[in-house]
Amino acid sequence: LREIGWRGTSFEMVNKQNQTAYHLVFGTGSPKGMEAMKRAMRSASPTGEFRYTDRVDPAQPVLLGLGMADEYPREIADLLLQKYEGQEVTKECLLKEVIDWDRWWLPRDLRDALIRLEYGDDPRIASVRNSDGRRRPKRKYPAGCFITFGTPLQSQLTLRL
Repeated sequence: LREIGWRGTSFEMVNKQNQTAYHLVFGTGSPKGMEAMKRAMRSASPTGEFRYTDRVDPAQPVLLGLGMADEYPREIADLLLQKYEGQEVTKECLLKEVIDWDRWWLPRDLRDALIRLEYGDDPRIASVRNSDGRRRPKRKYPAGCFITFGTPLQSQLTLRL
C-alpha cells in the first residue's frame, strides 16, 4: 500500500481481561484523512498510548492534558532543528514533510513547536515572514509563511533588531 501512496496507523483495542482484542488499522492516501483519524485516536486516548481499554480503574483519576500530547511539540522542535537549521522553509513544507504522515502529530503540535522555538528561552527561529509581505500576528504561522531556522546567536541577533 505504501508503494501506491497509502499510509496507515493503528489503535490497540484492549478487552476487560486486559488483553489485546484486536488492532484497529486505518489506511489512507489523504493527509486530511490521516489527520481526522489521528484526532479521533488522540481524543480516545489522550495519554498517547493509542490504545482503548474497557478495563478502567475508577479509583485512578485521569489527568486530562497531561499526556504525550504535551511532549509532541518538544519532539517536533528537536526534529525541526536537526532537519532545517540554517534553512528557510514554508509552513506547508513542514506540514507535508513532518506532520501529515506522522503517526501521532497534528498541525496544532507544529504550531506549538514553532512557538517554543521562536519565543522560548533559547529562540531558534531567526525570522518568520508572510509571502505577501504583510505583518503577521505574534504566535501565528499563517499559510504561505516562510520560517527561517537559525543558530541560537543568529536568532537572538535577529530578534533584537
